[in-house]
Amino acid sequence: TVLYNPDRPIDDTVGMSPRNAWPRTTRNTREHLEVEDGDWFHATAWIKTWPLVGVGVNFLAPLLVQTPGVIRTVAVTMDLIPTDIAMTTAMSDLTTDAANSSAAAKAGRTADPRDDRQLSQAELRAYDIAQGAGGVKAVGYVTVSARSPEELEIAKRRMRTAGARSWRDLPAAAVKYVRRVEELIEAPVVILSTSPERDDVILVRDPFQG
Repeated sequence: TVLYNPDRPIDDTVGMSPRNAWPRTTRNTREHLEVEDGDWFHATAWIKTWPLVGVGVNFLAPLLVQTPGVIRTVAVTMDLIPTDIAMTTAMSDLTTDAANSSAAAKAGRTADPRDDRQLSQAELRAYDIAQGAGGVKAVGYVTVSARSPEELEIAKRRMRTAGARSWRDLPAAAVKYVRRVEELIEAPVVILSTSPERDDVILVRDPFQG
């Protein structure tokens, strides 16, 4: 019930049955799902990519706790993958990472340490699978809920930028917005904040560089 009625506690099942545990009315549009004749509006995003390198226990903190005022539901499932399929996927990832690293070197671009770390993790993953370990595919969804379509759009934008630590982590719409602000104020944006948290800032450019 939390997916369509956040007013109700998630563990409150009093008086519920499979016949009444669903919304009475729904209306689906391209932008959101409207339930109970406009009582709530929801939008669900699929988590496209998970970290390919080691992360701390709080790597989901921006998504879960650093967006105050946003009602969200996060669902994560894990599917076991046969070893042969997991190895094929791992080798494909390894080939792609190696090709990207080689292309960057040929173009004379400075190597991003995160890319090198990702490549070493891909190699380790392929080695583990070769030793008999099975593969696991994590599938995640984030549902954002709000009282109106306007509030839902604001919540969606906040979730998209939550936890961004670099310019390349920002969605295209956020980058376009910053560029437009620079045009209007006729000055470059140097530091960008993505949440009320002190650490959620992005250094867009060196403030001391002429």
